[in-house]
Amino acid sequence: MLGQQSQDLLDRRMLCLERRRHELESVVEILGTADRRVVDNAGAVVAQLGDLAECSDTAALLAGVAISAEQRTEAESIRAQINRAKVLRTAARDPEVADLVMTLEPRVQALAYDPITTEWTYMRASVEADQGNSANAIARLYEAARVAAASNTTWIEPVIWLALVRLVGTQVDRPLELPPLVKAAEIAVARAGDKPTDRAALALAVGMQELNRGELVVAETRLRDAAAILTELRGADHPETLEARELLALTLHGQREYDEAETILIAVADGIERTLGATHPRMGTVVANLGRVQAARGDLEGARKTYMRAIVALEAGGPRAPSRRDRSCEPRDDAAQARSLRRGRSGDRSRSRDRAQAVR
Repeated sequence: MLGQQSQDLLDRRMLCLERRRHELESVVEILGTADRRVVDNAGAVVAQLGDLAECSDTAALLAGVAISAEQRTEAESIRAQINRAKVLRTAARDPEVADLVMTLEPRVQALAYDPITTEWTYMRASVEADQGNSANAIARLYEAARVAAASNTTWIEPVIWLALVRLVGTQVDRPLELPPLVKAAEIAVARAGDKPTDRAALALAVGMQELNRGELVVAETRLRDAAAILTELRGADHPETLEARELLALTLHGQREYDEAETILIAVADGIERTLGATHPRMGTVVANLGRVQAARGDLEGARKTYMRAIVALEAGGPRAPSRRDRSCEPRDDAAQARSLRRGRSGDRSRSRDRAQAVR
């Protein structure tokens, strides 16, 4: 075996590696000029870097649409700007994201290369979701999913369908749309190779919607799965792991499983303090949720001390723009106790994600 590969496979592999390089360059650049919003979101910015192992997946690489030599340079240039927009969005620098995405539109149309069209359409939908235009964002995500399927751009299909699950799940007038979206997301995860990271993202996104609807038992199962996979793959202190565990605690609180909910929230708060600092905005909201659990179990003195800790953390941090993680899609129903608790997460709306967080 000489380890040889065709020129076509080599070209596709190099494009994949270029995509990862552009992601890294964007992260380094933005962290190097960080303002407070970037600092608050630094963990999520770094966490979104893609896996280099995907560039060694021969079957996935060969499944996509081939690119001509003439298109390659422009495709790489546009993709670099899309990746920059993705990082800026995670850092909650929305005006810059919107400007960058819109300036790319004529170049994307002129290139007419479906994988790039899919990535750009997805980012445009994310911008529209951030601006509150959910109807347009949903329609554009469906279009991105169609182009991705037609061009066999399987790596991005789970991202698109999970964004639709998160966004449609917040629309009170579209309840019947969610179950087929979940099924489509499951199929997309399978088509993309059934990667553990995609399975965890699916469990997290669907579990979040089940939590919002008060379906606490099934949400608990999904969120336990997500937390277990992410802990193994990313580590206990990774932002996505912490989010999955926090949401799991909320499902337990809603089922009056106060002891385990308290234990998990204490661990989540400790993880945030280790990785993001004691004054990060998420610390205040997680600790406030911990106080609610302690109050619910009758530990009023413990709850009082915990609430004071939350106040100290928020005051020490000073006024800050909402982080991307704190601007995910908010449930509209006030009925369930666990959903009320979830709204304590700094007005959490969830890109992980989850934004339409729609970008990972």
